[in-house]
Amino acid sequence: MTGASGKRIVRGEVPAPGFDLGYTLGSGQVFRWGRGTDGWWKGIAYNTVLHLHQDGETIGYRASSQIVETYIGSMQVPKFLEWYLRLKEIPKFRAARDDTYLRTARKKLKGFRFVRQDPFECIISYVLSVQAHMNLTKQRINWISKSFGRPVVFGKEKYWTFPDPDILANQDGPLFRKQRFGLRSERVPMAAQCVASQLEEHDDATLGDWRNVVDDLKGIPGTGVGLKVGKCIDLFALDRLGAVPVDTWVLKLAREW
Repeated sequence: MTGASGKRIVRGEVPAPGFDLGYTLGSGQVFRWGRGTDGWWKGIAYNTVLHLHQDGETIGYRASSQIVETYIGSMQVPKFLEWYLRLKEIPKFRAARDDTYLRTARKKLKGFRFVRQDPFECIISYVLSVQAHMNLTKQRINWISKSFGRPVVFGKEKYWTFPDPDILANQDGPLFRKQRFGLRSERVPMAAQCVASQLEEHDDATLGDWRNVVDDLKGIPGTGVGLKVGKCIDLFALDRLGAVPVDTWVLKLAREW
């Protein structure tokens, strides 16, 4: 089958024992995924359109490309999905015997994974997420993508890649204020400028490079990357699985429990 652009749609399956696609993509950790009326999860990650559907312990996929480019190199779609969704990684989550809340959550959310998000998209996503509900954050991320990203035609649908740091770095606060980004209007281009500057000499940034970038952002006023946002990026994009982001809801539950 080919899309409207003439490119062949890549199809296949990957094994996913003990994995739950709905818990993982519907948890609120990612902002560019949604479940269609046909039951398929549809999104774009690392500039590749992906449609995913789980049937038992198998994930069926449709993709806009056979190769996905990431910060650890190029991957065929099956390998990428294993890496991106952590399909072969069994989470180790210890909870005290008398902690009924965490033990219940662990049992109920069996199959959940933290995905490996694109670092720059994750940075901007969580800068925008502060004091904003998820749907509003999605709207803002989609507006940025449609305004500054590249279109990807997939079947009868159109998606947009997330722009590179230097593209957002060349924008200014008033542009985002017109879109009612509020306090984040200056923080988005400021964060992008800092990222673009630090990666200027890195043609192919590694995970270590991205960790250094985010660690530096945490100490730069005006970027919107404070303690909580920094922990989110650590956890959702930088393989720092020991990070614990604490927002007002987590703090409220911790106090009540």
